[in-house]
Amino acid sequence: MRADRGSCCLPEAGLGIPFAPGVSAPARARLTPRPRTRPWSPPAATAAGEALSADIVDHAVDENAVRTTAAELAATRAGKAGDTLRTITSRLQAQVLTPLGERENPLGD
Repeated sequence: MRADRGSCCLPEAGLGIPFAPGVSAPARARLTPRPRTRPWSPPAATAAGEALSADIVDHAVDENAVRTTAAELAATRAGKAGDTLRTITSRLQAQVLTPLGERENPLGD
């Protein structure tokens, strides 16, 4: 996330749109209970520094460092990509991946 102007906002509550299970699952898995409610009740933008402190994002960097930081992060993970990592990730993140793959009733109604 850009430190100077990045923000996180989930306006669904203010718009009267409930989260689909495929949206709820990643938010629930990523956020601890307190920041889980912060960005959308009431809907408000969370600045980059606050998002970083609340563990909503992993990095907040200056504009000129976004591409370099992303490339460095990808490079550190590239050598580990493959079937083993895919299996580990799918098992650890099953509660997130299952709703994202829902085809019959993706909105959960």
